[in-house]
Amino acid sequence: MAPMKQTQLAEPTILNTHVPFPVVDIKASEEGDSVVLGKHETDTIVVESASELVTSSITTSLFRTRKGDNSSLDIVHDANGRPMVFSVGSDGRLFCIFHVEKASRPWQLLDITPVAETKTTSVTVTAFDVLEVKQDLHFAVSIRYTPEESEEIHQIFWASIKQPNAQIDDGKVTGFAASDLKWEPIQNNLGSRVITKVMNAVNPGAQPGSGSPAFTIFAATKTTETHFASTYAINPSPSAPAPWTAISFGAQSYSIVDMQPVIVGGATKGAKKRAGLALLHDAPTQKADNARRCHVLTLNDVHDEAFGLMPLNTDKVGNPSAIWTSFNSWGSHDVLVAGNGIAFHQFQNLNDPCLDSKDGVILPHIAFRQVTCKETMLANPRRYILSILAVSEDDELYLIEGDRDAANFGLPTFKCSGLPIRTDVAQIACHYNKQIDAMEVIYTTKRDNQISHLARDTETGVWMSTSLQVPGPGTLAKEKQYVTTITLSSKATGSPIPEGYPVSLKSEPVFVKINDLAYRLNRTRPTVVKTNAAGQIDIVTAAPDHLGISSLEVTLKKGTKDSTVDDDKDDDSSSIGSETTLVEWDGGAAQTGEKSASVQAKDKSWIEKAVDVAIELTGDALEFLRMVVKQTVKFVVKVGAKVLRFYLTIQGKILSFVVKHTAALVRSVKLKGVTLGSLTILERFLTINRSSLEGLFTDAEELIFGSVEQFREPDTPRQETAIERFVKRILNSPIVKLILKFNPLKWILEGISEGISESFSDFRLPDIKPLAEAIGMTADALLEVFLTAFGQIIDTIATSGTEALLNPKEMLRIIVSAVKKAFRTLFHATRDTVLIAVDCIIRMVHAIPALLAEPWTIPGLTDVWKDWIGQEFSLINFATYGSAILLDLMTIAVPDKQKTAVFGTPFRQGWAESLRMEPMYTSFRERADQAALAARYPGPSRPEDTSPIVMMVMTDYGTMQKEVGEKPPAGAEEAKEDDSSFGDWMSMVGGIFKLITNGIIVYQAGVPGQAIGGKLIAFKIVAAVVALAAMAGEGVSYITSSGEKANKDPKDVANLGQNIGMSAGLCVAIVGVGVEAFMDITKELTDTELKNHPDPNPFFQMDKEREQRQNKVAHCVGGTAFNLGAAAMAGCVPGCWTKPRWGNIFQTGAGVGGAVAVVAANYFDETKEGKIVKWTMLVADSGLTVASMYTGMSFCFALT
Repeated sequence: MAPMKQTQLAEPTILNTHVPFPVVDIKASEEGDSVVLGKHETDTIVVESASELVTSSITTSLFRTRKGDNSSLDIVHDANGRPMVFSVGSDGRLFCIFHVEKASRPWQLLDITPVAETKTTSVTVTAFDVLEVKQDLHFAVSIRYTPEESEEIHQIFWASIKQPNAQIDDGKVTGFAASDLKWEPIQNNLGSRVITKVMNAVNPGAQPGSGSPAFTIFAATKTTETHFASTYAINPSPSAPAPWTAISFGAQSYSIVDMQPVIVGGATKGAKKRAGLALLHDAPTQKADNARRCHVLTLNDVHDEAFGLMPLNTDKVGNPSAIWTSFNSWGSHDVLVAGNGIAFHQFQNLNDPCLDSKDGVILPHIAFRQVTCKETMLANPRRYILSILAVSEDDELYLIEGDRDAANFGLPTFKCSGLPIRTDVAQIACHYNKQIDAMEVIYTTKRDNQISHLARDTETGVWMSTSLQVPGPGTLAKEKQYVTTITLSSKATGSPIPEGYPVSLKSEPVFVKINDLAYRLNRTRPTVVKTNAAGQIDIVTAAPDHLGISSLEVTLKKGTKDSTVDDDKDDDSSSIGSETTLVEWDGGAAQTGEKSASVQAKDKSWIEKAVDVAIELTGDALEFLRMVVKQTVKFVVKVGAKVLRFYLTIQGKILSFVVKHTAALVRSVKLKGVTLGSLTILERFLTINRSSLEGLFTDAEELIFGSVEQFREPDTPRQETAIERFVKRILNSPIVKLILKFNPLKWILEGISEGISESFSDFRLPDIKPLAEAIGMTADALLEVFLTAFGQIIDTIATSGTEALLNPKEMLRIIVSAVKKAFRTLFHATRDTVLIAVDCIIRMVHAIPALLAEPWTIPGLTDVWKDWIGQEFSLINFATYGSAILLDLMTIAVPDKQKTAVFGTPFRQGWAESLRMEPMYTSFRERADQAALAARYPGPSRPEDTSPIVMMVMTDYGTMQKEVGEKPPAGAEEAKEDDSSFGDWMSMVGGIFKLITNGIIVYQAGVPGQAIGGKLIAFKIVAAVVALAAMAGEGVSYITSSGEKANKDPKDVANLGQNIGMSAGLCVAIVGVGVEAFMDITKELTDTELKNHPDPNPFFQMDKEREQRQNKVAHCVGGTAFNLGAAAMAGCVPGCWTKPRWGNIFQTGAGVGGAVAVVAANYFDETKEGKIVKWTMLVADSGLTVASMYTGMSFCFALT
């Protein structure tokens, strides 16, 4: 059969509702104003849903769940009824997989393996068990390890905790961690045994506060050279003198096949209950040397002897393969034996099984290898329901349901279809969930050991399976998924619903991802989610491998009464979801038939037919690319890691000296505070001025296109055009949203991080994924801006063309109106693009400090750094310590007392946040609002309208930033200096990066025939751009000075000549940087091309010499222009020569000296005098830059 293909985007289903469209309103209260969602008087909500079927590649975690291994999978529930799955990984570690609502990943993976008491190479978990008793979880784990120069040891650990309540707090999982499990080792007073199975059993007689443990651990061992297989009772109490007790039951065993807990006792009220064991073991009999036998052992109070040994009749099932004990409503256990069929032994008579009317067991024609059972008591009327799940030798999962007759001593009757509900099943574990009143099953597949969750809907009876997608060293597996996008918009205008609108969802028990967060849906309790900024809800659901899928019920809020979305019913109830039926899914093909919910699909217009696209397995392609990129990077990291680890180990043994430079360390700490504080200031500057930039665009729009209010069209219902439908269909398509997740940079960084962590367990490097995510977050927004603008322009052209053909007399007016709309659309697109770029820069600046300050751990290097320097190794510590050493060398003539006065004490906490900063631009409307506010005095009687003090505080942004308890400035002079502190900081930053750039330029001039490399070229360009940006920021802060500053000090206000000088200097410096960047990049590309394709032409050497002369001229011009432009920008700053501002004067001299050094390095470096001039000017550039930093810091430190 032909493979399944999707040839076009799915047609959306559109539903009209009676639910009022929400409007954003401001609600006033005594606590303050708050934003609420009100109701529109006439407008209603339109719901549009589109579903796409995709095939994605996911990584499967390899867990050690083999066929016939009955002890490596378990499930319990947390405090909220969410499943917690426990399994042993392929590396022998014990893992807990648990579900957390609203997490970025649906399932969380946690390593909870106990730590051995002695030093060992590795620990392997051989068996474990988890017991849930009321609100407590009891753990027992057996580990195997080999201490150094000793024999193999098997040891049991135990722990008890309250049912956890894992939640998401600030993007991190809280409420459950591996450290919550306080593992306690149990010493084996009988000597080491090879443990094959452990089991926790409830102590029937244990009372709270009695001191006796609530549970007992039972262990089964295998036959070795010194001991036969046996069973042991283990007391977890720390005060037990001999925790291990051998259970003597008068029979010899070669191997313990299975072991389950049993509580034996009568059904009458007050009957004594005793703990026991159900054993399936291989032992000698009178007829055979080795036969499979099944016994129930009744234990005494200390669990050291079985005074009741009850054999179970297993003739009906042949050779038993597994047993299970099911706790019933009478406080005892029934026993189930699996073999050729399933035998149910009722607790009143455990010897013989319950037989049907044909004197047979359950499904006698099927060979089973694992069985589980849970009993549930229902009320009104009272019923006792049995649910049996069994795995056959053919790896098929069967469900058998039973019903006890309470009037006939609880005798059960069973019914079964004889058809498997799942195939390819290796292991199962089940547990009844009280929260959702349903049985939950965990199973693994034999093919790839993937763990899946299986839950049954109580209303429909349908079993829903979900793969537990957890990160791990697994393989790629294919999973079919439904990606559904639900869009809520206005019926009148088509605008999206406000962000945060609540929507209620209900479905069969299933795990889904909604807006990239994990949720669990069920029918009993609705899940409330909120729309995103686009007014949408994106839902990803695993497609089941059976006929049909469950529907999704969506409920909207209508005033104070819940109302669901449908236009044809008075109660507005409807179900939205895919009603697709899948046919022959595993056969390689599928046929789909779709049914509309409320409206018939309209005929496609010419434009819709023209834009149908062919998309095949988009999710699969993206995930495959991601895995290829990550695996390739991880391979490279791991291959290089072996040599690197050897090298670092040697270095770690050789380098073992301790040298500390205390003075330099103190200075580096101060420089670290300056650097991080400067980044904080830059982030604040960008954040504050983002609104200024938005206001600038608003004013420009009003100036160019007229008043915004006059241009707006009334919100009246209108027919949506074909173009608008096309654009909305593209933007709302789940396929397009998958494409927008293409982020190779993030994949590469994930591969590097995972490769290093897997190769070096003791390595710790900064996590650069937040920086990559900050860059990658702009792709979605930019694409949406482009598609929206493109659609609006095409729609304007099509609509205006049609209108012009219908009204030729109005053609000129229509064309002019169309041009205005098109230009306005382009203006909005430009504005949105600029704001998106600014937001990207803000996110990057916000992520950089954490990247710089995060410590590194590289064995053999960072430990030497820490011993040598006395601080953790990080990028910021490395850079500031080197700068501190350089500062000491360049200020060697400055007395230590003066240096200590500047660098001796660190900044006070929050100094960067306390600096006063105002927006660079205030929009016309905001100025008008402030003027109107001032004109209202002495108007109304409210304090904020009448008191000049209150008005000043409300309108002065800077006063809102001051900390509580901070004293006001003592005088006007201090206020003036505080206003100029930002310029001094920008001057220092610009000077530092100008010096770095000039140093690279001079170095490059000294080696004209050598390539300096792409990394150094990129660093030089970035340093030059940062220097120009800082100097430009200083100049702009004076150019945009308000008239209020003139009243403080006229010297701080830029005149026309200074404005022209700073602007000209900026232009000259930009030209210089551009020339340098162009020559560096073209030379790098040319050198690479010549290296790959050598030219045999004999005149090649002549051309190369001519090109070197041209490059020398260009670099000389570029470097000189950059330095002279920087000198002009610094020298034309207001007050530079009149106040004077010594920092700017030093920067001007440094720029001139740098220009002379560039010229000398390019044309006079071959002579002795030229070298002297070059190095003299370079030292002068460095010294003046450091002097400007010293003066600027002294001034700012005096303020702080």
